[in-house]
Amino acid sequence: MGQRTINGMVLCCLCLLWAFPALAQDKTAPVCSAEIQCTNCKPIVNAGDVLYLNFFSTVSQPSACLPADIRVSASFYDAEENLICSGIIGDNITTQGFNIQNINVELRPNSVLEFVRLRTPLIPPAKRLLCMNLDGNAEVSQGEIAKANSLRLRLTVLPKNGGLATAECRISLAH
Repeated sequence: MGQRTINGMVLCCLCLLWAFPALAQDKTAPVCSAEIQCTNCKPIVNAGDVLYLNFFSTVSQPSACLPADIRVSASFYDAEENLICSGIIGDNITTQGFNIQNINVELRPNSVLEFVRLRTPLIPPAKRLLCMNLDGNAEVSQGEIAKANSLRLRLTVLPKNGGLATAECRISLAH
């Protein structure tokens, strides 16, 4: 290949990059990784107790991964580990605005109407757990939930541009 051909190819490439600047930029979405855990999961509690739990959550850089949604779901089981009901808190319990965050909540296993409350100086209202039966077509009564022997709490962090992490906290309910 002659010098003239190489010069022509270089000039052609420069013209393409000038005409289509998007080709010169990396437009890939950031990869967001996340982790969440309950730092003080209680192995056994009385069903009527109020639990004070701490969730530790991390979301990777870049800042395009923030804010992240923090969500909670719960499942109640009988003594034979048969599902009584499962459900989610209708919306986020909070939004994570920093790469590393501690989230403090109070949890009432015996009250679906005031199931979880974020512990902040503003004291927001408690959030309801919509606990559905095995078929997912009817809400289970508080009386049925009171028969539960265990609760599995699942915590999920969802970064803004994709990715997720979920942790499970198993709690035995003494009667």
